[in-house]
Amino acid sequence: FYDTTTQVNSVADADNIITFNTTAEAFNVSIVSGSRITFAKGGTYNIQFSAQFDKTDAGNDDVDVWLAYTGSNVPWSNTQITLAGNNAKYVGIYAVKKLIFY
Repeated sequence: FYDTTTQVNSVADADNIITFNTTAEAFNVSIVSGSRITFAKGGTYNIQFSAQFDKTDAGNDDVDVWLAYTGSNVPWSNTQITLAGNNAKYVGIYAVKKLIFY
C-alpha cells in the first residue's frame, strides 16, 4: 500500500494519521477508511514501511512515528527523528516485527 499525495501536518503537536490511496499487491490484507491496515486472518505479521518527511520552515522539529493498534500506540514502536532547517528531508524505514492478531 502507498499514497501518491503530499500529506500535510496542519496542526503541530497533534496526531497525524498516514493514509493510503493505492494498493500494489494484497492477499488477505486491505486498507479500511484510508488508513487502517486490516488482516482477514489472524496470525503473526511483520509490518514494514517507509516514510519521507519534508520540512518547509526554519528551525528544528521533532517527529515521532508510532504504529497504532485499535487506536492506541503500540509500545516500543516509536521512532523519533529531528528535522533541522528549511527544506530538510528524511526518509525513514521502519519495521515492527512480530505483531500477533487474533
